[in-house]
Amino acid sequence: MLRSKPRSRTVDQVMGMLRTCVNFICTLAELYRERLPENVRILEQICLLSPDHCLRAVKQLIAPLARLMHIPDEVIIKIVFQWKKINLLE
Repeated sequence: MLRSKPRSRTVDQVMGMLRTCVNFICTLAELYRERLPENVRILEQICLLSPDHCLRAVKQLIAPLARLMHIPDEVIIKIVFQWKKINLLE
């Protein structure tokens, strides 16, 4: 197996790669910061899907959670219909 010589990089190349990495991390952090409030709201409402909540005869609305998850309205209507049909039968 032939081994190629390790390439030596110039200081400018290394600094360019470093700059690219830093820009990527900064952009990623900014996107996380923008999405955090929405993700927290979703996580706070996700407990609605627990068996304890969804099997109750009287339960909270599921539509707000579906809207937070960017589900289309025509699908939300179907979800709400099915949501109301789920009950604990004894």
